[in-house]
Amino acid sequence: MFGTNSNDYFWVDKLDGTTGSGTLSVNSTTGYPQVATYEGENIYIGTTQAILKFETAGSVTTLVSGTGNISDIIYADGSIWASDNENNTVHKYELSTGVHTQISVGRKPVALVYDGASIWVANYDDSSLTR
Repeated sequence: MFGTNSNDYFWVDKLDGTTGSGTLSVNSTTGYPQVATYEGENIYIGTTQAILKFETAGSVTTLVSGTGNISDIIYADGSIWASDNENNTVHKYELSTGVHTQISVGRKPVALVYDGASIWVANYDDSSLTR
């Protein structure tokens, strides 16, 4: 489980029963945490304004700033994918190169899934799927 409270304190409850904790800087630049994904080493957080990397050692780095509300985030094929339901886009952040690409999709993308070959995007406002 990942969460924050009103004091901008975050906690991570691990499946092995241990807990890690620390502080997460939440401000007008980073936004408020909405969703998270894990790629085997780090946790990536989609906020109301950014995509953040939370290293298990405790540091937080902004990967992409100036996004809209991130409604879903996944790791697939070496990249972080995040649906931005305010700007009708999906952000792709390639972990090996740091290249950020913004991809136009349907209206109000709310969910992402990877089928082993493609990223599928569920778009709420126009009841469509984008691949």
